[in-house]
Amino acid sequence: MGKRSSDDFELDMDRKGEAGFGGMILIASLCVLGVCALVFYLNRSSFMQTAKPKESAAGEQASETVSIVEDTANADPVSASQNSVSGEAAPEGLTASDLDFWDMYPVEPEAELTEEAEEEEEELPEADPSTDGKHTLVVDPAGEEEWVLINPYLKKNTYDLTKFTAKNNLMHYYENGRQASFVGIDLNEYNGAVDYEALKRNGIDFCMLRAGVRGYESGTILQDKMIEENLERAKESDMNIGLYFSSQAINEQEAMEEAAFCVDLAIRYELTYPIAYILEENIGTNARTMALRRDEKTKNTAAFCNAVKNAGFVPMVYGNKYYLLKEIELARLGDFEIWYSDTSDLPDYPYQYSMWQYSQTATIPGILGLCDLNILFVNYEER
Repeated sequence: MGKRSSDDFELDMDRKGEAGFGGMILIASLCVLGVCALVFYLNRSSFMQTAKPKESAAGEQASETVSIVEDTANADPVSASQNSVSGEAAPEGLTASDLDFWDMYPVEPEAELTEEAEEEEEELPEADPSTDGKHTLVVDPAGEEEWVLINPYLKKNTYDLTKFTAKNNLMHYYENGRQASFVGIDLNEYNGAVDYEALKRNGIDFCMLRAGVRGYESGTILQDKMIEENLERAKESDMNIGLYFSSQAINEQEAMEEAAFCVDLAIRYELTYPIAYILEENIGTNARTMALRRDEKTKNTAAFCNAVKNAGFVPMVYGNKYYLLKEIELARLGDFEIWYSDTSDLPDYPYQYSMWQYSQTATIPGILGLCDLNILFVNYEER
């Protein structure tokens, strides 16, 4: 081997330098790759840790959804579908208004009636009480008219007005071509002596006699001056007899005293026709009954009628249309029979009544002056 020159030495150094530089590049590259691998490894571990809870939550959510669907399988289908879509268990009592998405839709104010619609509504005609079949006309003592609502729970009368016939001042009622009524007269001491045989010959079947009256100021019970004589003569003529009392009772106790007074006469004379209660009104400003309220009048009437009924006789309430519909409460008087007073050509009263006083100015042989006449629809002898 020969001696190396300086040029060879330099060339050799150059080659070694190039080799060292390449090694450095290789080492640097390997370091970079190592760092990248480490970063990738760390990032992958972090990604796996965050992904697992999400997968677990998704699994739990899916499990809850399945559970909800199963729990609501027998419930309302709409509720079940809402729960499965939301993925949340519906709380007990959940309604559509509890869902948040309704807030997306603003509540629109209710449409207001236009002025034209309001005018049309105001112009709607009201039912005419005179033609609606639900009201009846009542005229008070001063002549004022009022349409009163007919109580649907009270028994109505079924009389056919075309079957009433008047002949010689006597009113009759016919059913199936046969007379189905009786004619009567009501009397008191002001009628004087009565010829009951003459009354019978002229078509009178029964009489209602005033038993007595209570003083409208003193409050004392007074026997009718002609009651004993009328009872005896009517019995001799074999006429059917009932009684009535002109009351000024201001309480139930006084009403029962009046009833007892009538019952005593009815027992002694073996009467079979009704005993009627008549509250005398409009007989003076000092009348003791002027201050009575409607409910008090009703209670007194009931007390009288119950006392009569308990004694074994038929109680009856007398009055005109105004009195019966405005002064007392018929609904609280049960099935007590009504003696209806109305001097019109035909009776105008919606409820059931057993007797109709159709005249207060009649004349008939057997009585001097004017008298009251009645038609009865009940045969008390057959009861």
